[in-house]
Parts: sequence; C-alpha cells; structure tokens
Amino acid sequence: MIESKKFKQIESGFSKFCNDIKQKNKYQQEIFYLFEQALENIKGGHFEIAMLILCVITESISSKRSYDKYKTFDKWLCEDKGKLDEFMKELKASSLPKDVISKWHEEYRESYGPRKLFVNLIVNTYKNLNTAPSFMNWKVETIEGVKTSTLRTEGYRDANELYMEFEKSIKRLYDKYRSPFAHEGKFLNFSVRIDTKTGGHSDPESLSLQDIAKIVSDVIKSNIAELS
Repeated sequence: MIESKKFKQIESGFSKFCNDIKQKNKYQQEIFYLFEQALENIKGGHFEIAMLILCVITESISSKRSYDKYKTFDKWLCEDKGKLDEFMKELKASSLPKDVISKWHEEYRESYGPRKLFVNLIVNTYKNLNTAPSFMNWKVETIEGVKTSTLRTEGYRDANELYMEFEKSIKRLYDKYRSPFAHEGKFLNFSVRIDTKTGGHSDPESLSLQDIAKIVSDVIKSNIAELS
C-alpha cells in the first residue's frame, strides 16, 4: 500500500478542495467520486485501473471544455474535400499505403483528435497556473552509458521551452500508458510499477502514478467549477 508523503498530500489536498466547494452539481460529484476511486486503486496497487480512471477524468473534462464536436479519423478526413483529395493523391502515388495512412492519422492526432484535447487541457491548465509539475525539474542524462534522471542544475531557456518539453511528456504519457492498456490490454511496464511504489525515477522516461494523480488533481481543481 502506498503511504508516501507525496501521496498523502495529494489525498488530503483533494479532500479539502471537495469540502470547500459549497454546491456540487451531478457532474462534479461524479468526477470527485472517480478521482477518489483512482486514489483507492493506487493505494491498493491496482495501477492500470487507476491510470485508466485518471485518463477518463481528463478526457471527460477536455471534451466538456471543447467547443468542437468530436470527430473520428474518417469524418475528420472526409469533412474537407481538399484534404481528402490530397490524401487520395498520396495514397495512389505510394507503394506503401500503410505509411501514408499512418502519416495522416498522426496529423489527425496532432491537430484534432482526443489525444490533442487531452494534452491541451493539461498543458493549458499549468500555463494558466503559471507553473509546472515537479517532475519537470528533472532531466534525462546518459551517465556512464546508462540513461538516468538527474535534478536540473540549470533551468529552461524560457517558459516556451518548458511547456514544449511538458507537452512532449504528456503525449508520451498518453501513448505509452493510456492507449496501450485501454485499446490493447497491455499492462504498465515493470519500471513504472517500481516508480509508482517508491516515488523515485527508476525509468527516466516514466512518470510516477503519483505524479499523474497530482496532474489530474490540478486539472480538476482548475476546471471543474465552470462545468456541469
């Protein structure tokens, strides 16, 4: 069971936030309940379930905040004749149609899809708070041939560089931890389990589940009041 100081701070901070809200509509109550369930699953060691709940919360809030109606890849591709014609032109000219489809699907993910909404919500939340999660103070270095996370001795050049790196981290989070389990039934890799239990940085490319819970907590606190 996780009993780290970081986890207890997340738990107590969120509990206080919930108690401080005078009136809670049904949507807010459901989000609060889901987050509490995510914390319980983290404590119980059910990391994949906790991760999925945390992502569902973020995706729900991002969809609520989005003014664009969700479109699947095929609808996005077909809504603009010029875009569809260009896609068909590339497809016919290529000897590797799979690569063409992958390229256009990546453009969809980068410019419109649920991954984009997910990433934008998190990054914009921290931009509005004028801060970033604590793990952004770490950097990956190769020391004696081994990739290692080390504390930054120097900061980023500017805020733009910080948030660009933060965006990359959230995209990696979505691709590596959310989608494979939700769509393929793949479990989180072993290094993430160690990272989650200790709060350390055993895998320099990973985020601890406690870090992710803190991110989602901040997203809820910053956005939930205007949603119903």
